Amino acid sequence: MEEDQDLGFLHLLITEPVYVPEEPACEHIIAALQDDKAAAAPLEEPTIELAAMGENRKKILALVEEDGDGPIRQENLQLLINILKSVHLSIDDIRLVNIAQNNITPDALIRALEKTSFTTLISFGATVPAWPICRYFTKYAVSTDDTDRQILLADTLQQLADDPYKKKSLWICLQKLFH
Repeated sequence: MEEDQDLGFLHLLITEPVYVPEEPACEHIIAALQDDKAAAAPLEEPTIELAAMGENRKKILALVEEDGDGPIRQENLQLLINILKSVHLSIDDIRLVNIAQNNITPDALIRALEKTSFTTLISFGATVPAWPICRYFTKYAVSTDDTDRQILLADTLQQLADDPYKKKSLWICLQKLFH
């Protein structure tokens, strides 16, 4: 509005009392709004460390989903060690994550798994319904995702122990992956 306009007619339009804050009060309001805007800035997501075993020397992520006290049942650990030995790997060559023991939301689990450095994923019956990797690949087929990571979905370690046919199917896939 221009300064030289006659504002004498305003009393006809505005009948309620009008309070105009002094200039410093306006600056205080603007500063408070800017503080609110800064506070509303997106926060960095906290880093979630997954409970896992193995040192991931070969960038292999192995997933299991087992209830229990330890990272994996002893009999299943021994089977996993034997499976790894069959392709000249050890437990320290992989990162073994028991997704049942990481008490976090599925979305947080997916973000944590995606931040894990891996070039090969082997899932022993573990499924994360919201993770696209688990929906688009079939069991006992070596597949590649959109980032060139190799994916192998298999049955649980207990099912493998009980079924020689499944064990043989896994071994054939492991040969494709590691030889």
